[in-house]
Order: sequence, then C-alpha cells, then structure tokens
Amino acid sequence: MTLHRIRQDKIHTLGAGIDDTLSPASHDASAVDLQDTIDYMCSQFADILGETNWHDAPDLTIAAMAAKKWLDDVKALRRIQHHSAGAFVDITVPGGQNYVVLSQASSHTPSRPIANVGTTSGAVAAELAGDVGSHALTEIAGQNNLNPQNLCTVWDGSTGDPIESSGRQVYALLQCEDGATDGGAWDDTNNQGQLSFVRPNSTYSDLEACPIADIAGKTINYAYRDRESLSLWDEQDWLQDTVLVDVAAAGVSVTMDTAYDGGSQVAVDNTDVDFRLTDTKHFYISDSTGAAKILDVHAEAAGDELEITAPGGITINSGDIAGGTNKATWNGVEVGGAAGQVATLSGDLVLDGADDITFTTVRETTPLPLDDSSAGAISALTGGPHASVAAAIAYAMTVGGVDITVGFAVLGSNYATGANVPGGAGGLDISSPHSIDWNGTPDTFLFLNGVLQLGGTDGGTTHAVAEGDTPASGDVKFYYPRGVKSGDVVMAIQLTQ
Repeated sequence: MTLHRIRQDKIHTLGAGIDDTLSPASHDASAVDLQDTIDYMCSQFADILGETNWHDAPDLTIAAMAAKKWLDDVKALRRIQHHSAGAFVDITVPGGQNYVVLSQASSHTPSRPIANVGTTSGAVAAELAGDVGSHALTEIAGQNNLNPQNLCTVWDGSTGDPIESSGRQVYALLQCEDGATDGGAWDDTNNQGQLSFVRPNSTYSDLEACPIADIAGKTINYAYRDRESLSLWDEQDWLQDTVLVDVAAAGVSVTMDTAYDGGSQVAVDNTDVDFRLTDTKHFYISDSTGAAKILDVHAEAAGDELEITAPGGITINSGDIAGGTNKATWNGVEVGGAAGQVATLSGDLVLDGADDITFTTVRETTPLPLDDSSAGAISALTGGPHASVAAAIAYAMTVGGVDITVGFAVLGSNYATGANVPGGAGGLDISSPHSIDWNGTPDTFLFLNGVLQLGGTDGGTTHAVAEGDTPASGDVKFYYPRGVKSGDVVMAIQLTQ
C-alpha cells in the first residue's frame, strides 16, 4: 500500500484571514478548496453562537445551557373549566348530601387523567382512604390551608353565580377512590371520583364541610386544577379569575366615592349583598354634610340595633311589616310586649280616630263603631256630659230599667185606723229613697185585699196608707175608719233602679 501525504495549500494563523461572513448554504454551489470550507464552517459557528466573530467567547456555553431549567422541565397547575363538547356539564347534587359522586358515563369526570401523585400530569385529585360515597376533607396540601392543590371552583349551573354558605363562597375538593391508578383515566369502577363541597371556616383559617342545606339539590358546574408542563400550556391557560376595579385616573386612590363617580348603579342579581360589622362599628347613611345620620345600623355585643332618624316621617308605600317575638316602642307606646297587646309605658293610651273607631272580633264580624253621627258623641248622650264611657253606661243602666220586687203579708191582728202595722209591706224596705207618697215619685205600690192604696204622709186624712214607725222594716199605717182586720192581705210591688 502506498502512503500519500496530503497538506492544505494555505494555512491561516491566529484566525487571520478567515472569512466568517459567508452563507453556509452556498458551500456546495461550486467547487471549493479547503480554505473555503474552513471559511464556511466558521461562518456557521458565528451564526450559531450569535456572535460577531466566530472566535468570540459565547454568552452562554452548552454546559451552562444544560444546567438551566426549561419550560419542558417545569410543571404548573392551571384551572380547567370542566366541559363536554364545548358546553358546561350540569351536575345535580343529590338531596341530603354535601358531596356528589362523579359519573364518567354522564361526562361528569375531568377529561384529563387522574393525578394523585405530586409530579403526574393530569387532574389533581386527593386519594381517599376508602371508596367514594361520603363527604371527606381529604386534600393535597397547597400554599396554605385555604388553597389545597385539589381545590375546585364551583358555581350555580342555572345562574352562573358563585354559591355561598353563610356569606362564604362554596368550593369543592376533587377526590379519587383508594387505589385509583395515578395517570389513569377516570371510570365508574376502580377509578371513580367525587366532589366534596367545602367552605372557609368562620375565621378563614381552614376549610370545613359545607352544610348540606346550602348545597343539596343545587345544579353546579366546576373547574378543576390540572398539572401540566408549561411548554404545553395553551395561551388561555394563563388566564385566571380577574377583578375589575373602576379607577378614575392613573395615580388616583380607589375609594367608594370614585367608584360611584364611575357608575352610580349597582346591579345585585342572584347573590346576596352581605355587609359585616364587627362590634362597635356602624353603617351610616347620612345627609350631604355627614352631620345627620338618617340610617344607623350598628353592631354591639349587648345587642345589634337599627336606628332611623327621619324628621319628615317614614313612608311605607306597600307591603306588611313582620316582626319576631320582640316588642317595639314608639314615644311611650309599647307594641307586642305580650302577644296581641298594645300598652303605654306610663299614662293613658289615646286612640284618636279621624272619623270613627271601629271594633271587629271573631264574633262581631261587622265593624262596630264606638259612636256614630246619629247618636252623637258618647260624652254628650242623655244625662251627660259623661266623663267616661263607663259613666255613660252606668247612667244608661240607671235610667233605662228597673228591678221589680213583690212582697206579701197576711195580717194576724186587727189594727185601728192610724195604728202602726209592723212589717205590713211584706218585709220590703220603703224608707228613703223609696216612697209611697203619691205627691212625690212613688216606687212602692201597696195593695190591700187587691185594691191599690193611695199613699201619703202619716196622719193624712185623704190618704189610705202611709209609712209606719220603721219604714225600713216595712211598717205601714192604714187610715180607714174601721181600721184593718186580721186576715187582710197586704201586697207590695217595689221598683228598684
């Protein structure tokens, strides 16, 4: 075999004379020598390094680049709104439950695979200690107690509004059954999933189970958290829930006043407005100067209060005012101190009707006025003026009727004319104010053997009968020349008001 020695026809020293500005794509356009090849290679090096000269030190070495973390190496959580064929999937929470088992057959489960290990790509789910079918607080720890990695956002499937429980937003924990395959597809057998509904506790320090009454029966949609390499994120994956703030101009502080200037109307749709006041704090609606507090709602440890200051009065155009078991007090008048009771704290209770005051009861079904135009005022009725309704009633009882008492007596002895007949009126009291005097106003009428006697004073010659020695005992005297005889019958009729 013959040994041949080949050497280049030109030598470049210390980079001198090398042309690194050539276009490598032109290398094969025509025959070139070794120098041309070296020039083309150096031009390629300069392009790769991004340097002006092929021999300049690169900004980043291959070793340095290998040590860096690239998007393919980083996985992050994104929020995916669960949908099927481009539309949200409505899920109804069964009655009596604060959790729901997700049906893969009904497209309830995430479209992404199960990720129950910290590095797996997919829908982040905490693995339960057993099977699905009961509420659990099982979670994968996140940045804090209120933000575990498997926390899902939920909203009302009918209105699109957040769901609240005692003024706190309701979320859900995505969970898979014990033994579910990490990275596996969701199903309805061995890779089942569920949502356990939660809310922040009252101190916002951790999550707690959502009360059944606040979630059962609701139709919900949800968005779960998905783990994926950043290099595979879609441009919309970077979008998160945003809050729009109306700022008047750059550098202006955002206050309620500037927000009002931007739009004086607040639309409250299907979510309650909840203002929370700590003890001793007030919610005011004031006049333009802030001096007069028209409405003052304040929270006190001893009892919350609502004060309305309205010198011009309060007008309620329609509707009923319903209260609880507490009483209400206005200017010394107490309403509801006892069931169905209106009372004064002191003094008289005055009912002042512009026209009549009427009364209606379960028996008096037709409104009965206290007075009317035909009879006139009660105080001016016959026998008045009357100081009270009771006085008018008492007068009417006095003049409007009488009690009749009838007494009998059979004389057992003879009595001469003008002699005292004891108990002759049958035991009736005929003393004052009663009278048998026909010259006055008699209310006692005496009959002797069935004949009405003319009454008068003792000793009268024209009177047949007069009061006896003791009128209170019914004593009488008869003035007949023959007197009265044993066996005569005396009957007395007495009218008493």
